[in-house]
Amino acid sequence: MNDVETVSGWYLSARHDCSAEVAEIRGNVNASAMVWRRVHYRIVQQDDAERPVVTVELGNVVPLTPRAPSFWKRLLASL
Repeated sequence: MNDVETVSGWYLSARHDCSAEVAEIRGNVNASAMVWRRVHYRIVQQDDAERPVVTVELGNVVPLTPRAPSFWKRLLASL
């Protein structure tokens, strides 16, 4: 998985919308050469059910996105 992010919902929310990029793991293949697909998933905790309801939507092929440095790393680098 790459570029995992929460789109909506927080720690105490009953619903969380998230997105990520996924690829099939293969040996001797560079990660940037793999076929990555966008995934959007939703987790909803219902009061009457013990387990949350999880739905997943598979999107189109996307290039591998390099991880941007965190805000703190950028801040420290500029000092």
